[in-house]
Amino acid sequence: WQVITLSEFIKSRLNGAEHTSYVVVLTIDDGYDDFYEAAFPLLKRYKLPATIFVTVNFVDGGWIWLDRIKFTLSRTKHRTCNFVFEGTTFGLDSKAVGKEALEEKLIEYCMKLDNRKKLKLIAKLERDLEVGLPPSPPKEFRAITWEQLSELGNEGIEIGSHTLTHPILSRMREEELRDEFIGSKSRIEEKLGSDVASFCYPNGMPGDFNEEVCKGIKEAGYAGAVVAYSAIHENFDPYKIPRTGISDDRADFLWKLCGMETAVLKLKTFLHLKKHDGPAAAQANKIMARSLES
Repeated sequence: WQVITLSEFIKSRLNGAEHTSYVVVLTIDDGYDDFYEAAFPLLKRYKLPATIFVTVNFVDGGWIWLDRIKFTLSRTKHRTCNFVFEGTTFGLDSKAVGKEALEEKLIEYCMKLDNRKKLKLIAKLERDLEVGLPPSPPKEFRAITWEQLSELGNEGIEIGSHTLTHPILSRMREEELRDEFIGSKSRIEEKLGSDVASFCYPNGMPGDFNEEVCKGIKEAGYAGAVVAYSAIHENFDPYKIPRTGISDDRADFLWKLCGMETAVLKLKTFLHLKKHDGPAAAQANKIMARSLES
């Protein structure tokens, strides 16, 4: 297998280059310090490049909003409560609804809010549950440092942008988006002295970004961007590059590495389109033919 960085992959695809071996791109999101402590030594030992997408304000000492929710629920002394935000009630019960279930519900709810409302909800949660947020995250939520990122860059690890604050981009205003795109890129380039070519959409599911966001990414000067799900596209789109998530299950890892997850997705697409007549059926035959070739 040939392991390359994301920007190398994008460049080769846009140039129409053919790889002589199977190609893998390793990508890591957010920028927690456990990447430096746990993953980087292994990548260095085996001389494997990778691409890490960092949340800039997080590296600068701030919090990722999801961690504020997790921290608040883990530190509160309240065993039960009814947290209410704009008419919606979220219950915490020592037996029926535990902290993990409440955390999941709050995060899912926040995904649907615009950025300002989301931050307002989190601040209210901290007040209601009487948890003071430290100025910087404790060890379990800590980010990688700029010094460590500089070291990574010198060892063949590509540094990409994961925005300034890790927001759901489709829930933001146009003027806010520019800061997330351009501000994060400029800050990384300023601190590390190297160009930033790649971007990763926070959360990265279909509803978390839109065509306006993709256009903004392109205009900000990024060569490409990745999503967080597998997908089949007839033509390569550098601003919607699909990814396959990896677990710690070895059989699952090998299944995905050899391309079986993608093959199954292509087959499902083929069977779905084959049900239709005319152009859809012709499109299905095209997809299947290309799958067999690859």
